[in-house]
Amino acid sequence: MTLLRGLGLHGGYGGRPVVRGVDIEVTEGRCVALLGPNGAGKTTLVRLLAGVLPVERGAVELLGRPLHAWRRREVAREVALVPQLLHFAFPLTVREVIEQGRAPHLGPWRPPGPEDHAAVAEAIARLDLAG
Repeated sequence: MTLLRGLGLHGGYGGRPVVRGVDIEVTEGRCVALLGPNGAGKTTLVRLLAGVLPVERGAVELLGRPLHAWRRREVAREVALVPQLLHFAFPLTVREVIEQGRAPHLGPWRPPGPEDHAAVAEAIARLDLAG
């Protein structure tokens, strides 16, 4: 099953193209790595795929639907993007950082409940981050 697909992606910053004509497909059960030197466009491609950066030409599909047809909250429930460098205004534990990924599943001002705590514990266990 195709989870995420980019077709002929073009995008960049301030009219400066960085990604030109890239096709990529992420399928269920597979690990995808983007390799290349600094400045090659890896981060830009990931931002295009996540909808954080607008696509100038081409298309992104999430679970077979065009990304632009999804509401942002729906996208956030399916796709998580953790930047390479992340600076917090105050210290957070690994659990607290992972818990932030539950925000799209909560209502306004609703604190995490038992289901959210279970999802965080499962993620920590699956990624062997307990230590």
